[in-house]
Amino acid sequence: MTALKPTAGKWSGRPDHDPILLKGCDEAGLSIAFACGGGDPRREEYVANARLIAETGDVLHETGMTPRQLANQRGELLASLRWYVETDEVSDSPGNEYWIEGKRRAEDIISKCEATT
Repeated sequence: MTALKPTAGKWSGRPDHDPILLKGCDEAGLSIAFACGGGDPRREEYVANARLIAETGDVLHETGMTPRQLANQRGELLASLRWYVETDEVSDSPGNEYWIEGKRRAEDIISKCEATT
């Protein structure tokens, strides 16, 4: 069985259309998803959902990974950084500036990640 591949290229939302179209930039310009919402009070929600679907396709093509795969990889990287920060016993001795800076950067990244979860 051949693996299915998503529409190549930049995905874009067309919220000015009803229904809201999402298109992949292939030769045919085929719609890959849509969200109805004309006149509906939840139209903004539908537009946001359509843009999220388009962003998912863009992330896949930019990274080669699905959002789930990226989330799993992020978790693994974050766990590794936490381990490094918690177990590293670098001293403030002269000559350790490189290691001290590395640990500081790791702590900054951990803080950023924890702020978004």
